[in-house]
Amino acid sequence: MKNIFLVLVLVPIFALAQDKEEKSGVAESAKSVVSSVVKFGKEVLSGVSDGVTEGRKTGESGDGAIIVSNQNELEQFLEVSILSKTADGEKSVNVELGFKNSGYRPVRVINLKDKNAIIVVDKDGYATGLSRHNNNPFDITVPEQAAVKQMFNFNVPEESAFTIRIWGKQYQL
Repeated sequence: MKNIFLVLVLVPIFALAQDKEEKSGVAESAKSVVSSVVKFGKEVLSGVSDGVTEGRKTGESGDGAIIVSNQNELEQFLEVSILSKTADGEKSVNVELGFKNSGYRPVRVINLKDKNAIIVVDKDGYATGLSRHNNNPFDITVPEQAAVKQMFNFNVPEESAFTIRIWGKQYQL
């Protein structure tokens, strides 16, 4: 906040007081202040996101579920399989995944809509994230000793979808 105050109040005052030769120094100062404010804002947003994930993982959930938010945990607690790939019109594809839990506690996979959490890569190597389709879940819970089928939608033609990546691990479609 202090940096924003500096930008809005002090920079115009300095600019009025400077002659043309010295204005480049003011511009450089303003650039530095704005850059610092933007960097600070990005770090705050990143910290908030990380804090939410950490908070969800450290607190005991009402159903006693194990919280999974990355590939290592996913592989530790669940078995993932590709069940089907079907066209959803001409420009979209649905990929149905199976999540199998052999453990004795429910497993909740969170942050599935985070950027690059789940992507489809086409035959040319281009990645497409989840569509804004209403049925794409933020998270899924797999009961103990059970499996769950979950459909994911991507805005890419069915014939182009080649692989799906979940937190960096690639599965052939």
